[in-house]
Order: sequence, then C-alpha cells, then structure tokens
Amino acid sequence: MSTLAETIKADFTPNTTGLFAGLAMDTYQGAPGLSKSKLDALARSPLDYIRAQNGLLKRETTEAMELGTIYHSGLFEGKRGYHVKPETYGPDAKKWSGSATECKEWIAAHADLPVLSAYHAREIESNIDYIRLHPLAAQIMAKPGAVAELSMFARYEGPGDMLKGRADWIWQDADSGDVCICDLKTTTDATSRGFSRDILARRYHVQAAMYRLILRRLGFENVRWYFIALEKGNAPKCNVRQLAAQAMDEGERRLDDALDLFKRCREAAAWPEFHDSENAINFIDLPDFVYGDVEVLSGMTASTEGAQ
Repeated sequence: MSTLAETIKADFTPNTTGLFAGLAMDTYQGAPGLSKSKLDALARSPLDYIRAQNGLLKRETTEAMELGTIYHSGLFEGKRGYHVKPETYGPDAKKWSGSATECKEWIAAHADLPVLSAYHAREIESNIDYIRLHPLAAQIMAKPGAVAELSMFARYEGPGDMLKGRADWIWQDADSGDVCICDLKTTTDATSRGFSRDILARRYHVQAAMYRLILRRLGFENVRWYFIALEKGNAPKCNVRQLAAQAMDEGERRLDDALDLFKRCREAAAWPEFHDSENAINFIDLPDFVYGDVEVLSGMTASTEGAQ
C-alpha cells in the first residue's frame, strides 16, 4: 500500500478523486462534491441548500470566518493573510480617518485581504506564537512530513457522488501508519467540557467522520483526529485533544443521516424548508434536558388532534 506522501498529487482536475496539495481555496470550493459545510446547511434546511446550489442564496463571509482563515494560514502555512491598517496618513501624519479620501483610497487598494488594526494584528500574531510555543501543540506542528491545507476527494456511492474535505494539518504516523489530522478551532471556552459542547453544536465530529470516510475510500483505514482549541485574546489559552473513537463513530451516524437526506431529496426533487418538515401541524416540545433523564426523546411528536 502507498504511503500518504506517495498518494498526494500536485495536478488537479475536477471530478477526480485523490489527495491534492497546493490547491487554491477558490479551486477547492468550486470543485464538485459535498463538503461538511454543505451537509450542515442541508441538515438544517434542504431548501436553503438547493437555493445556494442554484446561486439564489449567497454565502456571506462573516468576521469570524475571516479570522478563522487568518489563523489557519498564519499557523499552518506561515502566511500573513491580512493587511494592517495604518494609524496615520499623509505627510503630516494625521490620525487615520475612515472618511478621508486618502484613507478610502488605501482601503480600496487593499481589498484583496481583510484589513485589521495594528492592535488586532498584534493579538493574532501573539496568539499564533502562543500555539507554536505550547508544549502539546508544538509536538503536532513538528510532525515530520506534515502537509498543510490538503484537499481530498472521494466517491461515496455512485459515479457522481463525491465528498470533499480540506485538512488543516495532516501527517502519517511513522510507527502505526495511521493518518492523523489536526484541526484548529477558536472558541470562547477551550476547557474540555466547554469545547465538547462546541464539537456537538458545530458538528465537528461529523467533519472528522467525513474525512475518515474519504481517507478510507482512498485506502487509508485508520484515521485519528486532533483538535487545537484556542481561546484567543490578549491572554490566550490552548487545549490540545484527540477526538474519542466513539465520538467519531457518532459523527459517522450523523453523516449517514445527512447523506441519506441528500439522496432522498435528490430522488424526489423535493427540498423542504427543514429536514423534519411534514404535511401536518405537529407538536413541538421543550428540549429533553428540561424533563430530566428520559429514555426516549420527545422532541417532535405526531399530532393527535387537529389544529386549534
């Protein structure tokens, strides 16, 4: 069997399977295939998913997404993915003013990347340095042969059914042969208890299961998943953890649900507003934890009476 390094390709053609290094983000995003973010959108609203696919719903780039990209490119690729806004302008070193013509012209000339204040730029760089110096994160960053931003594509069912993913940091363990992926996530609570809630709420375990499935389709059976959870700010904290196997298995069940939903919607050519939309007015209940420990979820129960 080929090693991870031997499998990675440099030249990419859409609708081909494999591992690709150096693929531009725009090329990756435009390539056919279901990504984890697309499946998240589908799981919440098949209607919004198909609207986006047909160009009727544009995905807006949020500040959090921009910062995530900046952190990833800075840590894993050593790139500064932003411009620093000057604090003064003009020959007289006037205080920066967004209403000044010269300042507007500078912003327009630097529209290719996010523009940050010097304060926020320093904070980001200090946070990235903190990760690099963190004893556990440093071990991961020093893995021999690790590759940043590796794009992966594999078929999961028929000829036209493609899954795709993009690993932040990936390497192959020299002893076990396991393929290992590390994902950087920023969070407001990097404690293990707090971040585990993020994993569930943001379906990070589904992402791990999806990448494991892709890699298995490409011939790598054993996959391990790591997180670097960062509480960013002027006093950063970092928690490095390996995702438990049972969490990845639960993610696989959720992944199967999402892929099954996609298949049903596609075959019926029907994309409802929500994945649990029905043709009758049914009950909605409070979250299960309100009632304590119960054996059966009561989240959505069928109506036994007509609408009042």
